[in-house]
Amino acid sequence: MKKIMSFLSRNKIAVLVTLLTLGLIFIIYSDVSKNNLWADSLSYDKINPYVLVTNWQALIKREKIIKLISWEKNDIIIWDKIITLENSSATIFWPDWSVTRLWEKSSVTISEITFNPHPNPLPGGEGINRVKFNLDSGKSWSNIIRYLDKNSYFIETYENGRLAATVRWTVFEINLTNNYIHSVNHSIAIEDTETKEEYNIPEWEAREIKNILQIVQEKLLEKSWIDWNKNEDLIYINELINKWKNEISKTINDNDLKNLLTNIVDWKSENIDSLKEKIQKITTNKEDYNKVLLNLYQNINFLPNSAKNLEIKNSLREEIINSATWINKQNFIDDFMRLNLFDYFDAVKNKEITTSNKIKSNIEKYLKQDKNSQTIKKILNSFDKKKVEEINSKFSWISSATKDIIDKLKDKNIWEEFQAQTQKDLEKATWIFGGFVDKIKNYFVK
Repeated sequence: MKKIMSFLSRNKIAVLVTLLTLGLIFIIYSDVSKNNLWADSLSYDKINPYVLVTNWQALIKREKIIKLISWEKNDIIIWDKIITLENSSATIFWPDWSVTRLWEKSSVTISEITFNPHPNPLPGGEGINRVKFNLDSGKSWSNIIRYLDKNSYFIETYENGRLAATVRWTVFEINLTNNYIHSVNHSIAIEDTETKEEYNIPEWEAREIKNILQIVQEKLLEKSWIDWNKNEDLIYINELINKWKNEISKTINDNDLKNLLTNIVDWKSENIDSLKEKIQKITTNKEDYNKVLLNLYQNINFLPNSAKNLEIKNSLREEIINSATWINKQNFIDDFMRLNLFDYFDAVKNKEITTSNKIKSNIEKYLKQDKNSQTIKKILNSFDKKKVEEINSKFSWISSATKDIIDKLKDKNIWEEFQAQTQKDLEKATWIFGGFVDKIKNYFVK
């Protein structure tokens, strides 16, 4: 011991340098491990939003007009007006890789593009991802790729900005040519900015542009346009998957981690627990762990809902909730309960019994809690009357507050609502135009 102490005292500087070097190596190694984990393999790069002409010609109207032909692209900024000409089409790529496709003789005006993935300096801080634009004419199809937190939104307005369609994790179309708005995947919240009234379009439903409560029959939808976009979505999703695979291969040095992530990409859920354990070992605290899981979830949010994918998404959502700070936990619960309900109905529809039961158990855990009635109402309004009745009958553990809301929603008659709204519009018109309305009514009644 004396010899050791004597050696240390005679070589203080050398010992200090050695310790500093080892410490620096540890810090660098730790940072490299984290950077590898948080690199593009899990997070995703912001892209400068741009429009790509996919057929013939399109214009961007600014202080001067920019003309684009097939397969030309150009960055876009707020207040750009994008116009497709006859026999033309174009795709807008938003900062988080979400897309909006425009068919021929369509135009949009962009009013907001904001993207900051981590504005909160604390790990796990929620990002800001905001897009807003108006469909001036024609038709659009949008696919929201990433999970949007409470600070983010995607809004498409129409009818000169009077009606606003707000979507979260949704595929939807607005067709001014054929007079309907269609929720292809998940739900749409519609707000009348003049009357401040709010409506919900449940998954798979379409409503008339002029009368948002009037359901449009499936046979009246523009099938060729819808099928074309669904096919384009599949092609695009496969491109994103391949990009993610390449990033995993390039940025992850740990072979075990690389294999576990590759299994996720290949939709294998067997090793999800092993992946979570691996991430826990690499990350230094709970906040970092939550951030990595959320980044991982962002890369699978848009994947098609096979049985394996549903299980992976459900498992990751549950782990994100469990590892969240108390500030963010309730927001994740509300968002993920809604998403799990959508996935539950997909699993039931595809007769995936084991998967649907796993998702159901997580949903019930949160439905049975006493929650804010407005929050529950918003979640349940994402579904049509038939699905609300199914929730009531199949989910055994539901809080009394939720039961009361379900009972009210079950009694709701959409046709009565539509008639009531029509009567309100008629009364408003009578107040503005006086006896002129009665003269028109009497003329047609005779």
